[in-house]
Amino acid sequence: MDDDGDIEEHWAPFMGAAPDLPHSGSWDSQGYVAPYVATPKDKVVSLLTLLDITPQDVIYDLGCGDGRVVLEAAKRWAARGVGIDLNESLVARAAAKAQAEGISSVEFRTGDIFDPTLDLSSASVVFLYLLPEGLERVRPILDGLAEKGQLRAVVASTWPLKGSSMHEQRIAELEAYLYRTHSQ
Repeated sequence: MDDDGDIEEHWAPFMGAAPDLPHSGSWDSQGYVAPYVATPKDKVVSLLTLLDITPQDVIYDLGCGDGRVVLEAAKRWAARGVGIDLNESLVARAAAKAQAEGISSVEFRTGDIFDPTLDLSSASVVFLYLLPEGLERVRPILDGLAEKGQLRAVVASTWPLKGSSMHEQRIAELEAYLYRTHSQ
């Protein structure tokens, strides 16, 4: 396995064979809001750099996979982080990597990002790689946190967070969308 974990056997929740890519006409999400596709480390670093991450930030990665976003934010900027994913084996892998690297400022949880009891109030930055349907479902929650002044930025990888009240900046070379609150 390469360091980025980008090989087909690691697509989750499909375990075994990779599905067709989400943008292909034949891909069936089976109700999931995203496949596990590891974001390349250089893209993670570039996006976090654009966000001006500080040690005061708390990064939430909804659909965290192997935890690379919050781990990188903790290593490079001493930020705290929370990664949430449905896949228990990916969460265990992320937690093991944090422990092996001596990073105690991050936490990984197995959970549903659409659980109505999920508390995102400590998040200052949220990172997302979700299909458009998932983004549509999470947008009102993120807009609400932004309006309350609790959230300063959101990164949506690949697809836009359509209809968001936050200021949108498309980062074409990184295939991502950066959203900042109007106070930023």
